[in-house]
Amino acid sequence: MGGAVSTKGIKLEFYDASGKLDANKRALQFPVGFLTGQYNPTHGTANQIGSDDWLKEVYLAPDNVSLYQLLRDPALQATGFHPPLTSGASQQVIVNYVDENHQHQSAVWTSVVALGTDVKVDINGTDEKLRLIDKLLVTQGDASKPGNGLHGPFIAAKEFLVKFNR
Repeated sequence: MGGAVSTKGIKLEFYDASGKLDANKRALQFPVGFLTGQYNPTHGTANQIGSDDWLKEVYLAPDNVSLYQLLRDPALQATGFHPPLTSGASQQVIVNYVDENHQHQSAVWTSVVALGTDVKVDINGTDEKLRLIDKLLVTQGDASKPGNGLHGPFIAAKEFLVKFNR
C-alpha cells in the first residue's frame, strides 16, 4: 500500500507515551507534505507489525516554498524511498515540520499511526492500494503493545491490508 498526503493536508496530533492525547501539545494542520518509506525489519516475523514497508520520514509545511526549504535543510535530508508503501502502522518515524515561527522542527517518534482514506489505484492494469493520509498520530510509546491507548488504531491500520487484499 502506498501513502500520500490527502487533498485536505495532514493534521499532526501528539500523544503521550501511554497513548493519550498530549494536553501540552496542540495539534497542527499542514496543507502540504512529503513522505518517504523504509523497510520494516519486523514484518514476516512473529511480531508481524505493519506492512513490508513503513513510513520513514514525514515532511510537513504550511506552503510549498516552506516544504522546499524544509526538504533542502542539510540537517533534514530525506534518505527513504518514495512513494512509501505503508499500512499506516509505522515505528521509528522521523517527523519534520515547519512551526508557527517558520523554524524547522524534527523528532523521531516510536510509533506513528497514519489515518485517512484508502483507495485502489490502477497502475498499468494492476490495482495498487493507496492511503490518502489526513491525520498522523505520533507517540513515544509503543502502540504495537496492548494497553497503549493507540494500540487499537495501530492494529486497525495494520489489519486493513489483510481485508483490502481480499
